[in-house]
Amino acid sequence: MYSAGKIFIPFIFVFGLISAQTVFLDMENLDLENGTVDVTYDSPGPIGGFQFGIEGANLTDATGGEAEAAGFTVSISPTVVLGFSMTGDTLPSGNHLLTNVELDITGDEICLSGPVISDPAGGMMDVELGDCLPLVEPPEPVVLTLENVTNTSFDIYMQNDQAVSGIQIDVSGVILTGAGGGSAEDNGFTISTSETTILGFSFEGNSIPAGDGLLVTAQFNEATDSDICLNAAVISDTNLPPEEFIVEIGDCVAHAEENDCGDGIYADNCGLC
Repeated sequence: MYSAGKIFIPFIFVFGLISAQTVFLDMENLDLENGTVDVTYDSPGPIGGFQFGIEGANLTDATGGEAEAAGFTVSISPTVVLGFSMTGDTLPSGNHLLTNVELDITGDEICLSGPVISDPAGGMMDVELGDCLPLVEPPEPVVLTLENVTNTSFDIYMQNDQAVSGIQIDVSGVILTGAGGGSAEDNGFTISTSETTILGFSFEGNSIPAGDGLLVTAQFNEATDSDICLNAAVISDTNLPPEEFIVEIGDCVAHAEENDCGDGIYADNCGLC
């Protein structure tokens, strides 16, 4: 393995003309435990040489992929990977693994940078880079489901892997009159409702811990559709400022049988049609 340096760059790239072809360079399969990441490419034509950096890490090795299969000389420094062929071999067009890079993580994310890719004649190819890769796995989605529907109330259950600092849930199929109980009330949340929305948060900065159980029980006095549905929800974490979790919402639930009067008419809170 050679050490990458400026001595190689003019040899490969500087005297080439600009090419109209665009290569997409990306990263996949980040392995934090072993300190490796696959660098891939998607090219409309063969590649004669390449150079790229990865910000947020010190690079220690690069092996495998089409670069090794084609017999490229692959050189590396802590900031740059450089590959070319002394015998004029090229990398094939299409979508392929370019090389597997070993690295020591130094930042909160890793990003491809400084790409230079040439065609077999030495012409510069345009390069588009893929997204940076975060080094922290995103949290699991929060799951909300409807349970225990009666003719005047229903329960909302929440499954959350991280603490929750605020909730806002939009409901259809009923006119809400209030909400309370569950983990929201147990943890000191102030809970308020409009006819279609449940809102909960804590003035004292309390949060609902990770768990799986009853979030809140909602009351209603009039049904407006055959089903009760959770239409949308905003669930916030405990960061400052708060960030929103991805939320998965369960299926709609039909009104309790005794609440359905037929012909699109539903009983009121006194059980009268």
